[in-house]
Amino acid sequence: MDEYMKVDFKDIWLPDTLKNGRINIVDTPKSQYATYKNYDISEDTNNTVSRNISSNELSTAFFSKKNIQSIQDDIIYNVYIKSNKEFEIGNQSEQELLIIMRSYYLQYGKNLPSNINGQLEILNKYVVDWSVDEIIKNINQHIYYKKTVSTLPMPMERAQLPTQKGTKILEIKSYI
Repeated sequence: MDEYMKVDFKDIWLPDTLKNGRINIVDTPKSQYATYKNYDISEDTNNTVSRNISSNELSTAFFSKKNIQSIQDDIIYNVYIKSNKEFEIGNQSEQELLIIMRSYYLQYGKNLPSNINGQLEILNKYVVDWSVDEIIKNINQHIYYKKTVSTLPMPMERAQLPTQKGTKILEIKSYI
């Protein structure tokens, strides 16, 4: 009985912390789980393209570790700038980034023997622009999800009666 009396009920039901939602995830500091699993990706990422076409100077430069890190840095910077300095992210999954890079390489890679740097800049711009837009969209969706799951939904208003039934009043006439 003494243990029951020691419980401070103010710690349990504080109006400031009560969100009335299904669960409260708005104020949780950071994700408790890793957003992606780190896989050991070999130094030779050029084999990403080797299934369809042979390796060339552009593919070697585009899928190099140095270029991948450059794209990662550009994504982090552009997400920060496009979100009005609101979102700071870390490196993205290298495996998913390689999938995006492969897609843009196969669609837009010209594979010309000249102007490798120009072709590399164009491909990097495609990858960064698409990735930044997707990341910002996903961050906004996650924030909205956290808000909606932590608060009670607004009840819907009653529907308007579409007919005239029940709106007319019968007037009682006395014939006496």
